[in-house]
Amino acid sequence: MSHLIQLFVAVDGGWSTWNTWDTCTSTCGTGQHRRRRYCNNPTPANGGSKCQGGDYEYRSCSPSLCPVDGGWSIWDSWETCNGTCGRGEQSRRRYCNNPLPQHGGLLCGGDEYVNRSCTLSYCADDGSWSAWDSWGDCNSTCGTGTQSRRRNCDDPPPANGGMDCQGEEFDYISCSSTACADSATASDSVAPIAGGIVGGIFILVIIVVIGFICMKRKRHKPLDDRVSGENEGLQFVDRKVSLRQGGDRQEGMYINIARASRQSSSDTDDAIPSRVSTKDTSTDKGNTYCNSADILTTVKTEDLKDYIKRKQVNEGLHSEYKTIPYGPQHPTTIAQKKENMPKNRFKTTFPYDHTRVILQPTPGSPHTDYINANLVDGFEKESCYIASQGPLKHTFTDFWEMIWQNNSRKIIMLTNLKEVAKVKCDKYWPEGGKPMVLGNLIITLQTEKERAAYVTREISVEDKKTKEKRNIIQYHFTAWPDHGTPDPLYLVLFHRHVISDHSDVESGKLLVHCSAGIGRTGTYIGLDALYEEGRVTGCVDIVKFVKKMRYSRMNMVQTPDQYVCLHYALLEAFTMTDTKIGKDQFGTIWREIDIDKQPINHQKLYKEFKMLEAKKSEHGKSEYTAAVSPENIEKNRNKSVIPSDNNRLFLTTYDKGRTDYINAVQAPSYTKFVGYLTTQLPLPDTKMDFWTMIRDHNSSTVVMFINEQTEAEFVYATSEDTFSCGSFTMKITKREKVEFDILSCTIVLSRKDEKSREIVIYCAVCSGYPKPSVLCKLVNMISTRVSMSHDAVTVVSGDGAKNCGLFCTFANAVSSMTIDDNADIFQLARLLQLRRPEFFADFDEYRLCYEALNFYLESTNVYANF
Repeated sequence: MSHLIQLFVAVDGGWSTWNTWDTCTSTCGTGQHRRRRYCNNPTPANGGSKCQGGDYEYRSCSPSLCPVDGGWSIWDSWETCNGTCGRGEQSRRRYCNNPLPQHGGLLCGGDEYVNRSCTLSYCADDGSWSAWDSWGDCNSTCGTGTQSRRRNCDDPPPANGGMDCQGEEFDYISCSSTACADSATASDSVAPIAGGIVGGIFILVIIVVIGFICMKRKRHKPLDDRVSGENEGLQFVDRKVSLRQGGDRQEGMYINIARASRQSSSDTDDAIPSRVSTKDTSTDKGNTYCNSADILTTVKTEDLKDYIKRKQVNEGLHSEYKTIPYGPQHPTTIAQKKENMPKNRFKTTFPYDHTRVILQPTPGSPHTDYINANLVDGFEKESCYIASQGPLKHTFTDFWEMIWQNNSRKIIMLTNLKEVAKVKCDKYWPEGGKPMVLGNLIITLQTEKERAAYVTREISVEDKKTKEKRNIIQYHFTAWPDHGTPDPLYLVLFHRHVISDHSDVESGKLLVHCSAGIGRTGTYIGLDALYEEGRVTGCVDIVKFVKKMRYSRMNMVQTPDQYVCLHYALLEAFTMTDTKIGKDQFGTIWREIDIDKQPINHQKLYKEFKMLEAKKSEHGKSEYTAAVSPENIEKNRNKSVIPSDNNRLFLTTYDKGRTDYINAVQAPSYTKFVGYLTTQLPLPDTKMDFWTMIRDHNSSTVVMFINEQTEAEFVYATSEDTFSCGSFTMKITKREKVEFDILSCTIVLSRKDEKSREIVIYCAVCSGYPKPSVLCKLVNMISTRVSMSHDAVTVVSGDGAKNCGLFCTFANAVSSMTIDDNADIFQLARLLQLRRPEFFADFDEYRLCYEALNFYLESTNVYANF
């Protein structure tokens, strides 16, 4: 019998293909979906193994970003009261960035600003003169006498510590009555003798004086030659000796001998001298004044630096300023007519009658030719400037009619609309897309570009009747501080932009205005005209030009500080080299730098870097009281990199036992005057100060440069999701490692009784300097956040200087290329060094900025503006 044996072979299971993914579990944000497979390909049999692994697979999904409604930050501290006395106002601000509205979320509801009144001590009232009384009677009944008149310091009188009136209370003129009858006394015989003696003495005095002056001129001739450059450039005028007696100073002697004057194309007439008369106080007791030792004020542009240095030893420029006539010098009757007074912004600043801008009157309206503005002469050009007050709402039509009638194509605005809660100028241009109709003119804003210190606006103006259209460019300088003057570098860079920007028609008058139209306006016109004169002739006479401006409009260059600023601005303008590079030329320039293998001290870029160092050494002396105080000195990582008192950043909500000090400074971005907070990597004892700074200054984006990843612990916890620091609690909601060894961390910052806010940190790990690709990636990552908020970006490095200046300058250069199609790395670096001179301590860092910008231009066309 035979047996049949059947063998069964074991079959292992195999997976089928995956099904399609299920629907996402969330309609926005991050959710999950899954897919499935089956162990049936084949099904396990005869004891075969089951399929290995799971039958479901999961992955995250983001169908769309969820909308995030905006939330308010905490209120800033109250600003300083907008007045120094009397009743004023102060404001505070909050920001819609906690969190930022995103992905279609709602904006914050409510007000961004809130105001409240504040009361200080009584304001000091300076005294002002009343009108002159009528002339009194002649003090002589025959022959030559004098008449006097008086005014009183009571309009108003000085009060609460205000200044007394400046100038003389009495005024004198000579008067002539009928001739005196001859006396028939013995004096007839004496008179010829006395006359002869007096005449002899008079002639002797003249001879002595002339001889003394000739000797003095020979002795000082080299000085005149050194200042003027060549003897032929000087002429001596008014060679006569004038000795006179009269008035209330009958014993006084006045001498005006051989006044030196350079023949200059800016001269108008001899009424504007080129020397400043100085009073010799050593002879004041004898009531003797002599201006034969006048100071020559014409100076070569190449000698201007030494001239300023000599003057400033004893505040000589302030003293020089005080010699220039101040106050009304000519009639202003038209401005003070009853119908015109409401058109004046200030009750004491009026245009002179002889140079006022006269508008074409409206038919049927007899009082429509007035506006508070004057024509001012420039260098070799008559009436090329219009100096105007900032327009009032009811003078907008007059203001634009003046622009149209004078064919002005450029407007220079030197004030903000509001400064310290005071209205300085009303907004005379429209919003974008909303034309403004004023009389026969239609004004439309075409474009607006914002930089850190100024805004440019292109405005079209159309005449409704003739249909003629013109393009006007407004250059709005926004960096003039409420008190004092701007850094000359900002003013000169602004001026450079204006003169390099060629409009369609250059023949029109340049309109310049601030609030009153005298102080900042005079400073800018002085810079513009004197720069042109110095560029053409090699010499400037600042005293003379200020007098020339004041002939046309009262009190031009209104304060001694503005006068000093004008000197330093001209020095900056004459020494500034052209280092701006257009986008199209930058690649060529970089290739020249890259292939330059000469010894380093012969390389062109190295010479530019040394020039940067030289400019840095010209900064005035700074005080570092707070940084080196006993309670703060140990808060500095590097004792040689500390913030000056003028530039340091203050903490406002520091805890008990702490101070307002942190080693940090504010720095400008290309579009914001305060775009960055640059600081050192915190020490263990200053970590709390770092987060206080983030809170107090509303920074929601941080860029860090560290040598190794463990240094991040000085700022946040790298291994825990929740940590605390002083009164702050932080929760990390997201960690991410980006390319190029960049770490990203999102932190929610909280403090008791305050609303939480989101902070994003981008951390670049690099020993030494970052690579160009890292700099570009960081700029790209922060650009969106910066463009959606008004926050400053905090930039951190070991000492707060190395890599901080590099990153800020590079980011600003990127914005400059995007906005203006050019970049000036040299000047961008200088602007940052005004805040922290230790930026760009060595050449390699400076060169890397050029390299990174070239890398950016080659790799991409546009990053966002910031």
